[in-house]
Amino acid sequence: MSEAAARKLNNFIRLPYELLAKLSHGQAYVLGDVYSFTGDNLDCHRTYKTFGNRAGSSRATVGRALHAGRAQGLISVDENKGYVFERDKLNDDKFMRVLDWIITEEFNVRKNERRRLLPSERSIYSYIFTRCDNAKKQNKVCEASIAEIAEAVHLSERTVQRRRWSLICAGLIYCPMGDKGVNAYKKSRYTLNYKLIREHEKRARTEERPATVSTKQPKPKTLQDVEQYYSDKRARAELIAERNLIKAREDKQFKTADDTYKYMSFDAVLAAYRNPEQAPRLEQRAAKAKVERLIALNKIGMTEKDVEPQYDCKICKDTGYLENGERCRCFPLGGAPPEGGGNVGAGKQNK
Repeated sequence: MSEAAARKLNNFIRLPYELLAKLSHGQAYVLGDVYSFTGDNLDCHRTYKTFGNRAGSSRATVGRALHAGRAQGLISVDENKGYVFERDKLNDDKFMRVLDWIITEEFNVRKNERRRLLPSERSIYSYIFTRCDNAKKQNKVCEASIAEIAEAVHLSERTVQRRRWSLICAGLIYCPMGDKGVNAYKKSRYTLNYKLIREHEKRARTEERPATVSTKQPKPKTLQDVEQYYSDKRARAELIAERNLIKAREDKQFKTADDTYKYMSFDAVLAAYRNPEQAPRLEQRAAKAKVERLIALNKIGMTEKDVEPQYDCKICKDTGYLENGERCRCFPLGGAPPEGGGNVGAGKQNK
């Protein structure tokens, strides 16, 4: 699995059904997170806190899960001190998808009872969600009996019966009376609250979109205002680029390519002064590293413009002045004369 593919998994966890049989549900979610983000020489680097937030588990549960996983040979730690899931240890690679907001959100599971879902409730919902999501587009329905669900998620039938009602009360799943099985072994028909799912998908897409530069600025009136105006514009553009770069470097492939490019560029510049005969070779390596950096950046949905300051004026780079000291044609904005500071628009300007 590539790093770009792993990034797409950030909105859900792949939880193998077999883990629910080997571990408690709380522990299974932690190892499910490792399972989701490892494979093809890709390891999982997370702190206990991050594991806990992702899996909805306490720090103690995270510790027990990682210990149990290593004891059973399900996970290992590689030379980079990252966790790797040993997929060959599972007899069955079938999994269900656990949406991130199902773990983190609070729901009204009963009258006057608002809380996060229990691990068992998450498992039941995720089983129904996966079955509905795998169904044909025109028939997004999960037909399953209480006994069938209990066997799949490794819970007792009584627990499934109780937890199912919590999901119905929370408005996460629907099971009309006419579609309800008369006993634990008769199948019921479940559908999902797709309106709620679409709302969370829309929110996730909005949060992942790279930041953009706002062009709305107050009109400067004095020379001091102009200086502050350009200073704010530069700071805003540089801050947005820095935030995007930090977000991009969360991707392991881009982080490696970015560091390599920086090292190669520095070596090439240094060689131009100290070892001119080696400069061409190092410049070629730097150019290759730059291409790999751009490829890694494109894989996570960004471009080079997203991680570099985008100044409104490409000539002066929002300084107001050219390299020869003359005022740029973007100076002043709107041509408003200053108050008590001389004419802002006065002076020679470039054409």
